[in-house]
Amino acid sequence: MKTIIHVNQHVIRRNQKTGSKDPVLTVKQGKTNRYAHEVSIDGPSKVVYSPDKPLSCGARVWVVTEAEVTLIGEAAPSGSHCSVQKPSKAQMDYAKHLNKVISESLWAPSGDPNDGEMRNAADAFLALKKLGLKVKGERDVLSTLREYGPTAKLVKGYK
Repeated sequence: MKTIIHVNQHVIRRNQKTGSKDPVLTVKQGKTNRYAHEVSIDGPSKVVYSPDKPLSCGARVWVVTEAEVTLIGEAAPSGSHCSVQKPSKAQMDYAKHLNKVISESLWAPSGDPNDGEMRNAADAFLALKKLGLKVKGERDVLSTLREYGPTAKLVKGYK
């Protein structure tokens, strides 16, 4: 069976940003996608670079083989790998709620946020990032969280 293997750079970027260790190799066999940290090809294969005609997922470099492949460190996807998955309505509502928590905690009219508000903002930020959802004003939020000792440790790996 024809197998196509490619490296998913979106997952690499997300791993770097979040500290995750999701598998970055996508192995396509027919209509099935599997994900792994290593792939062993037991036979001939060819590497294809096609900048003008990428795969439907956007990959411009991939390996094609008819040989048996063994996936090492196979894992189920925890986020979008090749196709971008739109967040559900429930996720979008949750994202709005979390962004509101951040906004109300960090920029409340009452003045400087207290320890609890800073922790609430950090927890909301981390929840959004874990779900792969957008944080409104992310740079400003990160900057504020980094200035405060206890929350600085929580958001250390984010850029």
